[in-house]
Amino acid sequence: MNIRCLLTVVPVLLSLWSVSGVKAQLVPDRTLGSENSVVTPIDQLNDRINGGAARGANLFHSFLEFNIGEGRSLYFTNPTGIENILTRVTGGNPSNIFGRLGVLGDASLWLINPNGINFGPNASLDIRGSFLATTADGIQLGENGFFSATDLQNSQLLTVQPGVLFNNALAAHTGKITNQGNLSVGQNLTLASGNLDLQGQFMAGGNLTLQALDTVKIRDSIANPFIAKAGGSLLVQGDRAIDIFALNHPHSGLFSGQDMVLRSPNSVIGDAHYYSGGNFRIEKPDGSLGSLASPNDPIIRSLGDVSFWVYEGASLHIFAAGSVYIPGYVWIQGADPANGLIENVTLSDGTTVSIDGQNQPTLDIRAGMTPEAVATAGVTGDSGTFYDFSTLTDEPTSADIYIGGIYFYDSGFNPAPGKVLLTNQYSPNAALPGGTITVGWLDNYSFYGDSGDVFVDASAGINLTGDIYLSSLGAVGNGGNAKLIGFGDITTGNIFSEAAGIGNGGNVSLTSETGSIDTTTGVITTQISDGSGGTGNGGAIAFQARGDIRTGDLNSGAEYSNGSSIQLTSTNGTIDTTGGVLYSDSLGGNAGAVELHAFGDITTGSIISPGGTLGSGGDINITSQAGNVSVINGWLLSSALGVGKSGNITIKALDSVTFNNETFLEASNYGQGNAGSVEITASNAVNINGSWVESMVAGTGNSGGITINAGSLSLTNFSELNSSVTPDSTGNAGNININVRDLALFDSGRVVSRLEEGATGRAGDININTGSLLLTGLDSFYNVGQIVSASFGDGDAGNVTISARDTVTLKGLHSDIWSLLGHSSNVDRRGGEIRINAGTLEVTDRARIVANNETLADRTGRGYAGNIKIDAGLLSINNKAEISSSSHGPGDAGDITINTEAFVMDNSTLFNRQINNADGQGGNLTITTGSFSAINGSEITSKTHTQADSSNIFIKARDLFVLDNSAVTSAVNEDGRGAGGDIDINVTNGSLLLTNNAKVTAGTYGVGNAGRIALSATDSVSISNGAGIESLVAKGAVGDGNEISIQARSLFLTNNAELSASTNGRGNAGGVKINTTDTVSFDNSWASSAVESLGIGDGGNVDINTRSVALTNDAKLLAFTAGQGNAGSVNVDASDTVAIDRSTVSSAVEASGIGNGGNVEVNTRSLSLTNGTVLS
Repeated sequence: MNIRCLLTVVPVLLSLWSVSGVKAQLVPDRTLGSENSVVTPIDQLNDRINGGAARGANLFHSFLEFNIGEGRSLYFTNPTGIENILTRVTGGNPSNIFGRLGVLGDASLWLINPNGINFGPNASLDIRGSFLATTADGIQLGENGFFSATDLQNSQLLTVQPGVLFNNALAAHTGKITNQGNLSVGQNLTLASGNLDLQGQFMAGGNLTLQALDTVKIRDSIANPFIAKAGGSLLVQGDRAIDIFALNHPHSGLFSGQDMVLRSPNSVIGDAHYYSGGNFRIEKPDGSLGSLASPNDPIIRSLGDVSFWVYEGASLHIFAAGSVYIPGYVWIQGADPANGLIENVTLSDGTTVSIDGQNQPTLDIRAGMTPEAVATAGVTGDSGTFYDFSTLTDEPTSADIYIGGIYFYDSGFNPAPGKVLLTNQYSPNAALPGGTITVGWLDNYSFYGDSGDVFVDASAGINLTGDIYLSSLGAVGNGGNAKLIGFGDITTGNIFSEAAGIGNGGNVSLTSETGSIDTTTGVITTQISDGSGGTGNGGAIAFQARGDIRTGDLNSGAEYSNGSSIQLTSTNGTIDTTGGVLYSDSLGGNAGAVELHAFGDITTGSIISPGGTLGSGGDINITSQAGNVSVINGWLLSSALGVGKSGNITIKALDSVTFNNETFLEASNYGQGNAGSVEITASNAVNINGSWVESMVAGTGNSGGITINAGSLSLTNFSELNSSVTPDSTGNAGNININVRDLALFDSGRVVSRLEEGATGRAGDININTGSLLLTGLDSFYNVGQIVSASFGDGDAGNVTISARDTVTLKGLHSDIWSLLGHSSNVDRRGGEIRINAGTLEVTDRARIVANNETLADRTGRGYAGNIKIDAGLLSINNKAEISSSSHGPGDAGDITINTEAFVMDNSTLFNRQINNADGQGGNLTITTGSFSAINGSEITSKTHTQADSSNIFIKARDLFVLDNSAVTSAVNEDGRGAGGDIDINVTNGSLLLTNNAKVTAGTYGVGNAGRIALSATDSVSISNGAGIESLVAKGAVGDGNEISIQARSLFLTNNAELSASTNGRGNAGGVKINTTDTVSFDNSWASSAVESLGIGDGGNVDINTRSVALTNDAKLLAFTAGQGNAGSVNVDASDTVAIDRSTVSSAVEASGIGNGGNVEVNTRSLSLTNGTVLS
């Protein structure tokens, strides 16, 4: 029996020891009196707490010690109607929760221990409601009540719903909360303490709050992740600091189904991956934005907006379904080799961008994404899928990205360039409006090595409000690339992506799919830095927009290698570059091409694209598909300085092209290559006002010339088209081709093709094809409208060809067309031909058409002036206008050939002359016309002033020839030593009229024979009112006169008209021959061949062969000598009658004459001599 009793006692003692151990961990403090907490063992490992003070929905427990051992569990009983279980620990020790803590029901549990709470590695919660653990001294109950763990006497047990406000400051207590376990609740989970030292996992079906008055510290390990998951909001608050490092384990992260907030007055150290089902925000306690620092690689994923003030740390990745707002700055200090994100991202234009946060410092921000895309990575793991998209109610409303500044430096402020990706086009949410991306200052440059790249891809506009630095400033390295794509307006300031040594400038690409581009507030440069001696190429600059493009300075130039291209394209808008200059030049290599293409108007300033010593100039292409092109006070330059060629300049507009205010277009060669061409095309007008267009050779090579195709052309206010070879250069000037549908107006403007002095080559042709052409200028040497083809060097001048459907008008002093050979030459040269084909050609008000040889005689070369050829329906030359070809030096004058339906001269001149040192032939002057009229002192002249023959004059009129108070002259001048040219005037189907002192003269005033005069008409020749035909050897002249020949149906001379062949010098006079088929009539007029008083030579005959002759009213037929020589004879042969009334027919020797008289012979069927008629 004794043994049995002993055996019975032992189990009892063991049981009592076990209960005593539990009570050592769970010791109620009896402060609740009869309602004290009661610990009831369930079994050896599980205990239950009963009792407590129930007040309404609240159940209060109070413990002196509250601990749960390893492997044990503790559950609070949940009486009916109880919603909140409030538990305080009043002893002086922290609570160690190493097992499971739970509630047998749905009530929420509140655990208050001011001395601290420690959750061990195997700690867990089994709570379907909420759980709050705090080291505060109490819980607020309503307005005035509280349940305190330190002020036991004044604590109140109230029915009021407990709040989250703590009585007294947490700072009054040194206790903290630590966790290594996995804490999971069905609803809200809150840890609030002076300090939080957290590992393990937190999972709340509702909100998760981790709050410390001092510091929240979060860590994971390689073996154990840190996971904080909230089905609702997640708040991490450290009133002094938040210190998070949770990147050791791939499943670590902070997750929230709704908003996630990290709140601290100081910068949050946040090395973690964040997954927010709502907004993600870092803020200060006052609600203003806070800062984030991460020495490693944070990743933020948010189904809402992301916002914080500043970020400093390693590569940063943000994935947001809403907007991203960082108004301070982002400072990327390096890559994260262990945790950086690596993936390829496709931009909206199909470009692939490689993201490598492990090996390259990276800022990767993607906003406006679909929820599925945001949650792709990191949202599944040990605890299963976290986001439930079907429950999302607070959807984002914006996809904007705003960053105050971006900086890539290491912690020592040394440049650490990397990659920037800002996009709201990556898996975009179509339900959101387009998002704008705004960035202030951006530093991503390098001192050595490659600079970083920037990619911005926006579903709306892009605003770069500060300077963007992507340059490589050291001896080695490339400038960074900048690629901006927007579906709204793009606005930038300065973008610098230069290189300075061995490396290339970066490429800058701006694309606005639906909006405009504006860079007028800054400079965009991808050049090799000025003066650096860098050997790389400049980077390309490319803008493309559906709307307008406006730029400031753009520079893609180079030092010793190649400049790169500048391309601006507006598919439905305009382009305006007047805010700056476009440079694509090189000192040593090729310049880059510059292309502007717009649907609407294009307005430019300067575009500079010269090549270097070993390269070529770049092409400049400007095209307006449906608008105008205007260049205002700019310089469009493509040139070559060395062995390369200059580029071409091409401008096209559907409407008009305008150059204003001293604009220069120049395609030139200053070295050994060819100059490029200039081509301008407009469906309507090309207006060149106070501007110059030039294709020039200033070295060795050929000019590409100038071509204009337009509806109309206006060249005004000292403007000039110039294709030239400069002094001492070698090459051919290019042609100038002008094709104009309507009017070409040169009002104080010039078209010039020149081979300058000392140059070798050829001037280019000038070809103008137009509806009408007007050259006009003011009465000033500089204010001129001219077309000039000239050679002052060793080579030919070019031809000038004008074809006008309607009218060509030259009006005003210095409104001229010139073909010129000037200065001296070592080679024989030819002037260019002037060819004009027009419906009407009007040369008026001192305007001129001139083809001259002005070659100097100090070198061996001779010059041959170009010919002038005119084909027109009407040629009108009036008011002191001039058409001429002369030779002023060694060589010939050119021919003047005119074919016209009507020829009208009024107080103007048409001449061909040999003067000064000319020693060649004068060109012929040939006019073929339907009708001819020269009035009011007009002159048609062929003269020689030198040892050269003057030219012949041939005039052929179909219907009528009228010479009224005007002259046709062929002469050897006093200083001449050559033969005078013939004058041949032929009216093929009409009459010839000379009146009012008109003169047709062939004379010699120097040494040489006068030319022959031949007039013929199928109808009548009428000479009246002092008009006459003269063949003369003038006083002091040496040479023979020549014959005057008239053939017509009838000849009428009236009122002091004359036919005179005479010599008053040393030589024979010419004769007068008249052949008509009907009548010869002289009324108070005469025909004579005379040796004048100073003449030495024989007179010629006066021969008339006709049907009938009538001499009346003191008419005379004379052959006499008053000098030294024989008089000629007078022979009249009339098949019908000769009627002489009060007139004279005589061959005589005057009193001063020395010689014999000739015969007078009249042969006719009927002779009538009346009223004192004299035959002798």
